[in-house]
Amino acid sequence: MTRLNFGEWLDMPQHTPVRAKVRIHDCPASREDDGVSRGTVGSIEDYDSSAELLVVNFEGDRCLLVGASEIEPLPTMGMAP
Repeated sequence: MTRLNFGEWLDMPQHTPVRAKVRIHDCPASREDDGVSRGTVGSIEDYDSSAELLVVNFEGDRCLLVGASEIEPLPTMGMAP
């Protein structure tokens, strides 16, 4: 699959299903690790255009700020993986 840049993610509708391509860590200052493992599924909830980050709600109701290179869209019916 082609890697999407932030501008291409902005063209995706909100709630687009995505998968973590790498382990995504929570805020380093957090006392608890609410990060997600590679392969965890979630959906786009919002965008932070000023920082070029996406707000993704992963399984287990964990909302994290992620970079465009850390996630990939999930294939849907009719799309090649």
